[in-house]
Amino acid sequence: MTIGEQRKDREGTMATYSEVMGEINAFLKDINKLQPLQDTLFRGVFVKRLSNSNLVPGKKYKFLETGTKTNQTHLDLTGQDTLKFFFGNNNDAENEYTQIMIDIPVDHLKFLECIDVQSEHIEKKGREKADAVVLKRDISEGYDFDHGSDLYYYAYAYKKQEGHAGEQSQINRLHNRDKYFDLCACAYEGDFMVFLQHTMNHYVCLLIPSEFADGLTGVLGTGSNFPFVNLAFNEEQSREDFCVVIKENVKQEFSEIDEAVIDEPLEKKGYDKEQITKVRVGQGAFRRLLIEQRGCTCQLCNINVPEVLRASHIKSWKESSAEEKLDTQNGLLLCANHDALFDRNMITIDIETDQLLISTLVPKDQYSELKLDDAKQIRMGERMKAYMREHNKSFEK
Repeated sequence: MTIGEQRKDREGTMATYSEVMGEINAFLKDINKLQPLQDTLFRGVFVKRLSNSNLVPGKKYKFLETGTKTNQTHLDLTGQDTLKFFFGNNNDAENEYTQIMIDIPVDHLKFLECIDVQSEHIEKKGREKADAVVLKRDISEGYDFDHGSDLYYYAYAYKKQEGHAGEQSQINRLHNRDKYFDLCACAYEGDFMVFLQHTMNHYVCLLIPSEFADGLTGVLGTGSNFPFVNLAFNEEQSREDFCVVIKENVKQEFSEIDEAVIDEPLEKKGYDKEQITKVRVGQGAFRRLLIEQRGCTCQLCNINVPEVLRASHIKSWKESSAEEKLDTQNGLLLCANHDALFDRNMITIDIETDQLLISTLVPKDQYSELKLDDAKQIRMGERMKAYMREHNKSFEK
């Protein structure tokens, strides 16, 4: 019996993965002005009807002092079916944190911020700190936002196995503000948070406001946690298709970076275009593509925290052609320390032996601290060796 069939027994509905994806894509295409998502990309979809006690219909609370308090700080995951969706069969451990990657369509977040307009600002007393009640604007008169981008924002959260009677867990925002934080800030009671699962630790995330969720509500019925499995999922085909999607993002992102004009305030702070470009490339779509192809681990050590992994071009961005910039064989996935050393030509990979070469500029007493004395071997094909040959020439011996 599938998860959808099990839900029929409990809640009187028997929605399927295809039906739910159909409603999500109808929202994206007709309301959100986005291209529909490919059903075949995802293992399944989880839909959460938001009913957190912090959420009030048509209102949300923010600290006046900071303006950073959001309604939806976490999502409770309840029921064995939901836990299996997010944790597989390893859902019995307690208090384990796993960081997950979250992709958010740029235009989707623009849409949410466009309709999340404050219409009234009232001081609310009687709490520890003064709050502001923000009343959401009535959008029946229409809305408009600057759309046309197919890019994604790349953010993170973490899932926590709490082990409450074996049937509850959570997805939590990171403490630092990122685009997933901004997505959660647009949440109201009755809205639907959607997690489209590519892998157990990689999701595309959407927020469907209740005003636009009649079709989805009709399919889902009552309840709050709705996991659906794609029974036709083909992992190998999905990985290939997902790489195609990300490559298009890489192409667009690199094009925008090449055309970008750096703000004068940044230049005054001592940053130049090359430095900012490296940051954007190292943390954007190109990194997502390398993670997709090579796994979420530094290629020289065992660090696997996504936030500290960087995409390093082997042949420098400045020297690479447009085609070479897009080539993943011209890239390494490295932790922040190894990325800094590689970028400054203080380490390189010998193209004959695949062994790490370390510059004399690196003190030997720091080898252990920098995880250089037991670095993993990177095996290179001919195309990567051609790029690495250029890097070897710049190596600071």
